Amino acid sequence: MIHAGTVQADSDRLARIYAHRTYDEEDWDFMGVVREEDLLEVDEEPISSRGVA
Repeated sequence: MIHAGTVQADSDRLARIYAHRTYDEEDWDFMGVVREEDLLEVDEEPISSRGVA
């Protein structure tokens, strides 16, 4: 999986349209659109070495 880029849109529907039209030149099998506030950062440190909350 690679990150192809970002789009800004006023609705989920428009985000899908903008992403498809902007990145359609790429050879992709799956394209996903995620709201920025729903992104979860993954640290380099393995989860198993951190304390469990």
